[in-house]
Amino acid sequence: MRKNKIVLLLIGIALFSVLSANIKNVDLNKRAVVIGAGVDAIDEGYELTIQIFAFQHLASNSDEAGKAVTAGAKGATLGDAVGILNEKIGKKLSFALCGVLLFGSRLAERGILSAVDYFLRDSDAPGDAAVLYCEALAKDAMKINSPVDTGSMLLLRDMLKDKRAKDFNVKSVKDFGAETAARGNTSVVPVLSKISGGSDERSANDGADGVQEKPNEYYEINRSAVLKNGIHALTLSREETCFLEFIDGSKSKNCFTIEFEDGKRASLEVDRKSCSKKYVLKAPALNARVKTWLKITDCGDHDYGTGDPPYLSNIGGRLSEAERLTTEETIRAGIERVLEKCDAAGLDILRLEEAFYRRFGGRWTAKDMRGHEISKNVVVKVKLDG
Repeated sequence: MRKNKIVLLLIGIALFSVLSANIKNVDLNKRAVVIGAGVDAIDEGYELTIQIFAFQHLASNSDEAGKAVTAGAKGATLGDAVGILNEKIGKKLSFALCGVLLFGSRLAERGILSAVDYFLRDSDAPGDAAVLYCEALAKDAMKINSPVDTGSMLLLRDMLKDKRAKDFNVKSVKDFGAETAARGNTSVVPVLSKISGGSDERSANDGADGVQEKPNEYYEINRSAVLKNGIHALTLSREETCFLEFIDGSKSKNCFTIEFEDGKRASLEVDRKSCSKKYVLKAPALNARVKTWLKITDCGDHDYGTGDPPYLSNIGGRLSEAERLTTEETIRAGIERVLEKCDAAGLDILRLEEAFYRRFGGRWTAKDMRGHEISKNVVVKVKLDG
């Protein structure tokens, strides 16, 4: 599997060298193709960390062939950091195949818009590169002792592209820039974290010759960060993210658990969903109708990182009419809690100010209101598959 990925990457690099206008007269063996980048804040500017597959490295027959190379540099601007990296590795960086952009928490406290603007305007990074928020340093998130892939950014790209069981909404750098520039200036991006151990964790005596081996590490994406004007405002839990994605247009397929009054529990998976919205100008309001098709599953739902076991379905594979109505009310109440939390923080999380402006034009701009002040009325309809 790893060899297949490397072959595909080589083909991509070859096509890139032929088709890209940005290559100009720079020979392929003088370029370093970035597959993922992380940006952190330092007192005097930025620290840029990149992961690359150098062409000559890939073409060699050594045991090290196929392993990603990670390098970093600091600069007053990202352009300065890129220039330093060009000199450090002896090759010219290209971001044309960069699929992942990570932004560290310290940078997000200061604001990531300048960094986003660099990738959109001053580099050859693609507009569909995914934006992820790291609660720690982005450069630390790029270092992972994975049992399934030698390149952490390739592993992450695979996770982001897997549409079969994705329970998070990927945000491209182009969409992030557009949402932040629009009225309301708010965007929601996934939170990336690392977890380690589990059944693969090894003790200090498991290593050869008594050498302690590092436990395997894995990427986890199950929360969301809300940024306003590129500055981190708050983080939504896994449950809050799930409820928000019922109403924000996300196609993600979440799992969640409901406990009924009689002690029964149901683990439910979102098979598909839709949300119709109507905007009312007088006494401004959003009337949203959420319709979702659910199926009972053993996906479980638990507080990740606490060690609590998942709650599996124990209700015999079906819901009564009363339990279906309870599920509708649970989803509706969950959506309202998330919206109220964001409203209290002054966040137009549904970008309603932009929606009202597009719908009503000057009649809306004359009102002295913000999107987070618009009343929100939610109706939920649940149907069961299977």
